[in-house]
Amino acid sequence: MTASPRTARPESGNAARRPLDQLTGLRLFAALAVYFSHVPAPKGAPGWLVALLQSGYAGVTFFFVLSGFVLTLNYFDRLRTRQEVWSYAAARLARVYPLYLVALAWPSVHLWAAGNLPEWHLLQKLIGVQAWSPDVHVAFGFAGPSWSISVELFLYATLPLLIPLVRGLDRRAAALVGWIVVVLAALAAITLLFELTGRGALPVTDPQSAHRWLYRMPLLRLGDFALGILAARLFLRIRDAAWARSLGSWLLVGSLVWTVLAAAQPSMVYSGWSWDALYAPPSVGLILGLALAPAHPVSRLLALRLVVFLGEVSFAFYLTHKTVIELVNAGQWQHTGLTVPSVLLEATKLCFATALAIGLHLGIERPARTVVRGWLDPSARRTTPPPPPERPGGSAPATEHPDPALTEPIPVVRTNAPVVPRRPADATPSRRPLVPLR
Repeated sequence: MTASPRTARPESGNAARRPLDQLTGLRLFAALAVYFSHVPAPKGAPGWLVALLQSGYAGVTFFFVLSGFVLTLNYFDRLRTRQEVWSYAAARLARVYPLYLVALAWPSVHLWAAGNLPEWHLLQKLIGVQAWSPDVHVAFGFAGPSWSISVELFLYATLPLLIPLVRGLDRRAAALVGWIVVVLAALAAITLLFELTGRGALPVTDPQSAHRWLYRMPLLRLGDFALGILAARLFLRIRDAAWARSLGSWLLVGSLVWTVLAAAQPSMVYSGWSWDALYAPPSVGLILGLALAPAHPVSRLLALRLVVFLGEVSFAFYLTHKTVIELVNAGQWQHTGLTVPSVLLEATKLCFATALAIGLHLGIERPARTVVRGWLDPSARRTTPPPPPERPGGSAPATEHPDPALTEPIPVVRTNAPVVPRRPADATPSRRPLVPLR
């Protein structure tokens, strides 16, 4: 089977055109992993469980790969003009900044009232450059989770530059697979260099540590982002193949097993490998597997309406979870162990964090995104229909509407198969994007 960008063949089914809600649901579990990495482990818990909880920081690797995947599906052919690039930038800023500023507000006001607000640190966080600082206290100080927003802003800025490069590599599926392997090998080689030179064991406060360069340095997180971009293009090229769903199922299961086994190894926690290279391969495999196998039980679970809604809420949850953990003193089971009362107490605290995130999502994030985007990019008000109301019991709406070509299969030429021309653009019914941008 060969792929050609010039010849189209209609899709035989509707599965590949369905929005990939399971990827939105995946956000929920990545955010929960990060949450539990900040909660002390239960007293008397076995070593593997302690390691599994502590390794939740690897969830950010899934976020960075998923970001490249989703943005590529939605913007690959929509960044060709200055106006399109500006519309993209406006949508990204409107997506991130309003809630980000709200999340900064509480710790900033608290520190200011106590006379301990570091103004220089606050300024770096306001403009989103804290992750570039060699000082871990700047990057991970108050509003600690905001460091990843600094990385995301950098990755957003690189997308218009990376897409032309990927477009030149996007000739056939084998080439994309090859480049994914190259990127993964590069991440492994860089990590090995840090380990061989002893920098993998340096404390996180050391500016030369692997933590600084492999985990929170925006430049090196380009590898995760590029993996997401390449995986998205690979998905579009192979999703219509007869073997795609079988491949997706194997990737999904294999990636889950890899992630759990790696995270449950006490020796891997806070190691140089765990900062990125260890979890980049299963991140790609899991995302690609979920996209290719929508009928798999795991995909169906992640695509449940409530799970998708909570996946939408995950951004607010992620930004505020550390503050909530401190406010409610989560992790008291470190003194009592895993008892029924301690588990119920921790579940209650988690529900409180979730309820706060839902309120911020519905009350601030979504309306502010619409207002800010309309202010920065007035053309969006004319071209983007307003999303339907979102509720926990309803389906998640698409807030971005890419070109219909994004929901068509990659053109494929098959031997002895007649080539059927596309319908005109005005005859194509409107479709939701493959992965709604949140």
